[in-house]
Order: sequence, then structure tokens, then C-alpha cells
Amino acid sequence: MVKSVPPAFSVLFVLGLVLATCFSAAHAQPRKDGVDDVRGARWGYTITRDRKTVKGEFRVLNYEVFQNGRKVGDVRPKGSTETVIVINGVPELNGRAVLTKTDTKPPVWKGELKRANGNVWPIEVIMTDR
Repeated sequence: MVKSVPPAFSVLFVLGLVLATCFSAAHAQPRKDGVDDVRGARWGYTITRDRKTVKGEFRVLNYEVFQNGRKVGDVRPKGSTETVIVINGVPELNGRAVLTKTDTKPPVWKGELKRANGNVWPIEVIMTDR
């Protein structure tokens, strides 16, 4: 003889499965891009200072800037063609930059990085991977 499952248990079981599926889908890692599988858009930057060019990369996810897996700053969009990026965890980038979009494919932003010590350096930021 087979015992029937109470209706409340069945509903809770199905609800649990639905929630587990939604949670895992929301936190799924994005597809691999051939470079890495870290979440967030990958941006490359170029800073020119003292006749030297410094290049590097960072990630942006939910208006937060990450480098090497740790949060180092924030992005504050001011419209479709202007944004402010504030970095406080990367020595060569620490400061505030007002960036203006100069191209769309790929997205290119240019501006000046203003440092706490008063130095101002030209900066170019290019999205290299979504």
C-alpha cells in the first residue's frame, strides 16, 4: 500500500525546487570568454604620465570596480556619454576621473585622472569583454 504525500508537503517541495533553480540561475557564472570566467565587464585602461604609458585591466560589475578579485572603486554614470570613476585601491589609478564616451564599437571612454596629490593624467578606458 502506497501512502499519499500531504498536499502541503508537495507544495513546499515544488516551491523549494523552484527557489533553488532561480537562485542557482541568478548566481551562475557567465560563459567562459576564452580569457577567464570572472563576472563583470572587462575594461582595459591606458594612462600616460611622465612620458610613460601604464596599461592594465579591471572589471566592472554593478557599478563596482574590481581588480584581482577585490573591490577597488566605483563607477557613477552621469548619462549615456559621461561617467565618473573613483578608484581607491590601485596605486597607479587612485583618484577620480570624469570620462566621456568617444566611440561605441568597442566602447571607448577618455578623460583625465585627477589624483589626490594634484597630478592630472590623461586616461583612456576601452571595454574589452562584456
